[in-house]
Amino acid sequence: MFAIVDIGGFQEKVSIGDKLHVPLQDAEEGKTLTFSKVFMVSKDGGDIMIGTPTVDGASVEVKV
Repeated sequence: MFAIVDIGGFQEKVSIGDKLHVPLQDAEEGKTLTFSKVFMVSKDGGDIMIGTPTVDGASVEVKV
């Protein structure tokens, strides 16, 4: 499973367990952030959801 999400104005491909270097976010270490501008979600098994421009109801939660 992976998603294409807007983080700091950049489109990032993210999967569970990924570690990313992204533009500075206003959050303390150990906190979680939620990004709701998800452009595409690809689920295991081949199901793909493409947003117009974003996927309704989709979000990505990350730990800083």
